[in-house]
Amino acid sequence: MTWNTTTAANGAHTLAARVRDVAGNSATSVTITVTVSNTTGGGGTPSTAPRLTQSSLSFIGSFRVPSTALGSTYGFNAAGTGGIGTYAMVFNPARNSLFLGGHPHEQRVAELAIPASLSGTPTATALTNLFDPLEGR
Repeated sequence: MTWNTTTAANGAHTLAARVRDVAGNSATSVTITVTVSNTTGGGGTPSTAPRLTQSSLSFIGSFRVPSTALGSTYGFNAAGTGGIGTYAMVFNPARNSLFLGGHPHEQRVAELAIPASLSGTPTATALTNLFDPLEGR
């Protein structure tokens, strides 16, 4: 049995199990006491707590984005565009990758694999070319 404790208040709770058979007989187990201590990591309730704070960040290295166009006109290159460059990052923990927006004129997004080693400033590998997430809507 699993219990999502975020639906319960912090503090002591008494739990027991009840079983029934097809004949309608039932029995209840002995009770146990558990203490719920839901924490949000940043203080506050889950809806108001900061998801990330400056004190929780530490620099571990950097990498370059691909210099190719990746199926778009500009790619991640900001040359000749007034220095606009890339925008908006989202981490994908399932693939250890980032979704990055390319040049804002095109409103395209690509998924880039974070290099396994950040030694020597490697270049990320594109898992997808830049694509318009609204195409085909």
